[in-house]
Amino acid sequence: MVGSSRLSFRKEARVYINNAVICSNCGMRAPQGSQANSFKCSWCSTLHTSAGKRGHERVQKKIKGTVKHKNGGKPIVALTENISLDGAMIRYSHNSSITKNTLLYFYSDSLQIHKSATVVWTNSLDAYESQAGLRFI
Repeated sequence: MVGSSRLSFRKEARVYINNAVICSNCGMRAPQGSQANSFKCSWCSTLHTSAGKRGHERVQKKIKGTVKHKNGGKPIVALTENISLDGAMIRYSHNSSITKNTLLYFYSDSLQIHKSATVVWTNSLDAYESQAGLRFI
């Protein structure tokens, strides 16, 4: 479960007043020419992005977490790149065995999240690190 004191998710990240894009975090007007579906607030640095394939807004948050295969094995230290109510993008050591359609358990005490997840995609970044997209179930 996501603790509201640690990280809040907003279903609607943008508010529109007189056709101006307003940051829902600080209430300030977005820079002139900002796209309504994606902008970074110049006042509070909140990054507003569209939900894309996820059903909920993504929050750019680099937080240490751990993933563990459902069938056991060693825990894998991971760093979230972004997270939403229904998924996360993680970065982890390349020598870890995370493959598409793998069932995992993702937890992060600092975010107060303990969730089962399915690996939707993986991507090798370089010889040392990889990324994976998780869908919480």
